[in-house]
Amino acid sequence: MTRARAFATAVAEAGHTVTATLAYGIDSPAQLAAIQAGRATLAVLPRGLDRAHPYNHAHLLSSIPASSGSVVSLCRPGTPASSTMLKASATLLAALVRAVILIEARDHADAAMHAAEAAACLNWLLLADSRDRLSGSTRLLAEQRAVLCPDPAQALALL
Repeated sequence: MTRARAFATAVAEAGHTVTATLAYGIDSPAQLAAIQAGRATLAVLPRGLDRAHPYNHAHLLSSIPASSGSVVSLCRPGTPASSTMLKASATLLAALVRAVILIEARDHADAAMHAAEAAACLNWLLLADSRDRLSGSTRLLAEQRAVLCPDPAQALALL
């Protein structure tokens, strides 16, 4: 999570919008970092806009528009999260950005990997901070579909 905060803070302070889900792991810390840097963030939800996913991130959900950010979803209010919607929202996230930065993307089932695959199909810039030899990021690096990006300064140079 420390790496996610460092990347998100650098990206936000450089004037880019941090786009992520409200998910546990790296997404919510990345959005919090952007908010704390005084920058807007964009959250993509895998359910209706009426509730956070995960539910205990309701405060984060309400703080995003309050700090000039936005929240989007493919779903009507009341639609629950599902694995199908997680994949669809990851694809939407990739379509809304200029680049995807992968931090701790574990495997094919991970929502971050769905976003990465969608970004690669769109020929968007795909950056990977890979520290785990068994991760999905490492696979994308080996396939030369992602660029190794071990620090925020390099990410900014590539953006």
